[in-house]
Amino acid sequence: RGGPAMQNPAALLKHVRNAGLRQPESFQLGPGREVAAEQLLVDRALEGGVLLLLDCHLCTGWLIILERMLVELDAQGCHRDFRLFLTCKLSIVFPPVLLQTCIKLANAPASSLSGRLAQAVLAMKDDLEATQQFSIAK
Repeated sequence: RGGPAMQNPAALLKHVRNAGLRQPESFQLGPGREVAAEQLLVDRALEGGVLLLLDCHLCTGWLIILERMLVELDAQGCHRDFRLFLTCKLSIVFPPVLLQTCIKLANAPASSLSGRLAQAVLAMKDDLEATQQFSIAK
């Protein structure tokens, strides 16, 4: 399950499904959970798979370690099916280099009423698909 920063898990599931990758494994970050996240990251990087680290803003000090780990894993050679997704609320202490090397996705509200209605309908459809996907996976 996604934390508060994960607004649209259906979009991630759709991307992963379209890319032919394994079901994402999510991990909720928080104080004291860094070591477990590091082990999971290394496992996924070497074995392949999709890892979703939720609420990175809760461990901003650890993000510098994450950045170093990603550089080291890249130098060692990651599995070709490894993907890492991060969710984060806005934070001024997020490491700039990590931001610069990531592809950023954001949910921005539409400016018109018809655009907002279309987004709401698509979100409901995506939520329904995500619920069905998660219930099938369990």
